[in-house]
Amino acid sequence: MATGRTKKPVDRITTAQLEAAMSKRWSAPEYALLWEVADATGGRQSRMADALIMGLYPSRTIDLEGVEIKTHRSDWLKEMRNPGKAEAISRYCDFWWVHATPDVVKPDELPAGWGLRVYNGRIWSTVHQAERRSPEPIPRTFLAALLRRSDQQMTKQATRLTEELIQKERQNIDLRISEEVNRRTSLSASLAVVAEEFEAATGFDLKQISMHGSARYAARITAALMKQDLHNPYSGLEWLVKQLRQTADATAEAMASIGLEPPTLEQCARRRR
Repeated sequence: MATGRTKKPVDRITTAQLEAAMSKRWSAPEYALLWEVADATGGRQSRMADALIMGLYPSRTIDLEGVEIKTHRSDWLKEMRNPGKAEAISRYCDFWWVHATPDVVKPDELPAGWGLRVYNGRIWSTVHQAERRSPEPIPRTFLAALLRRSDQQMTKQATRLTEELIQKERQNIDLRISEEVNRRTSLSASLAVVAEEFEAATGFDLKQISMHGSARYAARITAALMKQDLHNPYSGLEWLVKQLRQTADATAEAMASIGLEPPTLEQCARRRR
């Protein structure tokens, strides 16, 4: 009985992944990369290249390279049955390439002059170098198609960047709202604890106080006590009462020592009235 491990199948590289790799490899400012460029505009359009790469640094040549993208063997075999259709655009290019994933295109299947680059998911490899062509001058019909595609890509990119900025700002707003909700929830919880302790200590119903319009007076009294620190056992009302009692006792003793009768509490109360 076989006990060997079964090989995990390799994930197929998609067209989107290959195009993303192209965008990274042939990027500005060294290159201009246009997708799905037609040979003309309007009713004159007949063929389309998957991509065009234009070198922008004269020191590294400013060649125009056409690209056919193939990620499925069946798609390539279909292309082989009519390779002449590429001539509608390849005649204006310095080089013509096939960009493929592994095992899709065999080098000996390439039409004369075509090159092959393969992307394996990590790096690009030039399997067969494309031959330099003698391109025809670009007519205005093709130039119009190039400019239209460039404008469309710029508009699409601007729209994408705008949407990304809007999405990022929405996330920031949601985060700020969440933080404010948490802050207010925490504050409400703290106030609820204070209210419970206040009611337990005073026996007052805060809801009743609020309904009778007395809340502001209760708040003022509490604030006055807190600001003056009158609840402090070392300097507040309790301390003040002790000091007054000591002063009263000392005064009564002084009056008695000189033969004066200190007033009683009842006499003090009658005088206040």
